[in-house]
Amino acid sequence: MKKFGKRIIAIMILFLFTTCFNAFGIENLSNVTRVQVLSTGQSDVILILSKEFNILIDTGVEDYSSKLIAHLKSESVDKLDYVILTHYHNDHFGGLEAVLKSVKVAHLMLPEFCVNKNEKEKVMKVVESSKVKYEYVKAGWYLEHNDIHLKALTPTKPSKVLENNNSMVLLGEIADLRYLFMADAERDLEKQVMKNNDIKDIDVLKVAHHGIGSGTYKDFVRKVKPSVAIITSNGEESPNSEVVKNLTDIKCNVFRTDQYGDIMVLSEKDDAGVVHLEVYSRKN
Repeated sequence: MKKFGKRIIAIMILFLFTTCFNAFGIENLSNVTRVQVLSTGQSDVILILSKEFNILIDTGVEDYSSKLIAHLKSESVDKLDYVILTHYHNDHFGGLEAVLKSVKVAHLMLPEFCVNKNEKEKVMKVVESSKVKYEYVKAGWYLEHNDIHLKALTPTKPSKVLENNNSMVLLGEIADLRYLFMADAERDLEKQVMKNNDIKDIDVLKVAHHGIGSGTYKDFVRKVKPSVAIITSNGEESPNSEVVKNLTDIKCNVFRTDQYGDIMVLSEKDDAGVVHLEVYSRKN
């Protein structure tokens, strides 16, 4: 098992913008491990794609399921090795039924804890009808495949009040870059995450809860020190201006899906061993 250790490489950031993911000008993109955050309004759809291994973190709202399925087809993804639902809110599981009907899913990972039993029942109805293999996840779960490493930092204990604080927060080391996927974590869960020493010097932060202001406080941002922050938002309900300010105050580069559309992050290592963090965006 890979240990999440100290940084041993420098990170340089290059921002490139295009109208089409197929026009990136990168040879053999299908062979490159990359992370994509789709623009699906006030919801989360995150893909980790590589040559032989694909992961989907959350499936967004149902209204955007046709976009998600079309995107998977455009990426020639007919199998998802893991689908991970971070918590039981519709903006994170709404597209699950469409995904299970459209592509083969090897493993479905579900959060162990929930507040709203009705929402969980909706998910389980879909899961049981599809007969997909599933298991429950809590803090300590670990996934490793080639240059993809994911570790669940939370939940360590159930919240009986806020579903968001039952979110599965994931720490990733993906193709030489460090990611922190915060799901919809609010302040109490954010404090739990801050106790973990592995969250320092994050390259890419998926901002919690669409940046609405229930998390991403100054002390959290200053500990994590992200180079890039991605906010999944519709531009109306989110993001909160204070959240954006907390990030820009530490010179973090903020990308909002309502402004930039679909966002892709990948890395390339030069002859000197320096890792270049590259961000691409595609407007819908």
